[in-house]
Amino acid sequence: MGEARGAVCGSLRASARRRAALVGCLMLAAALPARAAEPNAWYSGEYKSCDQDTTPEIVRCITKLTEGWEARLETALKALSAQQTTSQQERLKAAQKAWTAFRDADCAFYVNGEGTIARVEGAECRRVLTQQRAQELEQAGRP
Repeated sequence: MGEARGAVCGSLRASARRRAALVGCLMLAAALPARAAEPNAWYSGEYKSCDQDTTPEIVRCITKLTEGWEARLETALKALSAQQTTSQQERLKAAQKAWTAFRDADCAFYVNGEGTIARVEGAECRRVLTQQRAQELEQAGRP
C-alpha cells in the first residue's frame, strides 16, 4: 500500500510540475505580441495610410514610404559599418548585397503575379522587407 501511495503521490507531483510549466508557457505566450500585430506586418501600420482610390496611387504611396525606409537603412548601414573592423565591414557589405538580391527576387515574385493587385503586393513586399532590414541594422548598431 505504501508503494502504491508513493507512486500516486509522485505522479501527482509530476503532474503539478507539468501544469505549472504549462501555465508558465501560456503566460509567456500571452505576453508576446502576435506576429500579425507587428508594426511592420504586411497591409497594416503604415500601409493603412495608403488607402487611395486607384492602384497607381496606392503604389506611389507605398513607394514613398519605402524610400523613407531605404534612407533609414542606408544611414543605419553606414553607422554600423563605421563601428566594425575592416574584415567585418567586408562581411557586412557582402551580407547587404545578398540581402538586396534576396529582397529584389522575393518581391519580383509578387510584382509579377496576375492582376493589378500584383503591383500593390510587390510594392508592399519591398516596403516591409526594407523596413525590417532597416530596423535590424539600427538595432545591431546600438551599443
